[in-house]
Amino acid sequence: MNKKYNNVIHIFFSDYIAWLLIVSSLFVVSCVLVIAFGKAQGFIWIIPILFLVINCCSLHLLVLYCKAKKDIKNKNIAQITIKTFKIEQDDTFGFKNRGGAAVGKRKYRIIDENGNYYLLSTANEKDMFFMFHINPSFSIEIEFLKTSRLVLHMKIIDEPQTNKKVRAKKYNSASDFRKIFGHYLWYTLSNSNLWISIGAY
Repeated sequence: MNKKYNNVIHIFFSDYIAWLLIVSSLFVVSCVLVIAFGKAQGFIWIIPILFLVINCCSLHLLVLYCKAKKDIKNKNIAQITIKTFKIEQDDTFGFKNRGGAAVGKRKYRIIDENGNYYLLSTANEKDMFFMFHINPSFSIEIEFLKTSRLVLHMKIIDEPQTNKKVRAKKYNSASDFRKIFGHYLWYTLSNSNLWISIGAY
């Protein structure tokens, strides 16, 4: 699979993987401590139960990850160009703190005029995209996994606006989109394995 595909999928699930490693480490440490202090051995069965309960909280992410891996294995990839769409923050696959605020890399979904959605993530924790709902000033070409709906690659198609009144009604320039989701915007050089990211331009 293309290395850039691997990269964007890793970015999307990186918070989940980090969380899973932390929980697993706590599980191992807890088991070692219980075994080390023999007085608590009667309660050792509680630890794996708590581990399973905690992991159930992220079961939807595991399901999504499995769907993505299956899509990649079966080359279940599609491409679409959309002109009318909105972008919303997706709280289903993101992490939140106790206060309900988003933590980690924020997840978003692009929703087209037919209600179909496409999932994507910021590249770092500080990035935040201010959502718009109608009339973007550009179209986007999206390459995505059909079942998991994860975005693999995007291309911005700028729409030249000759009418200033029409331009004024448009929301969010393509430059904002490039800045936040630049890791999805890349192209390959013909007859080469090199890739160039255009997110920083």
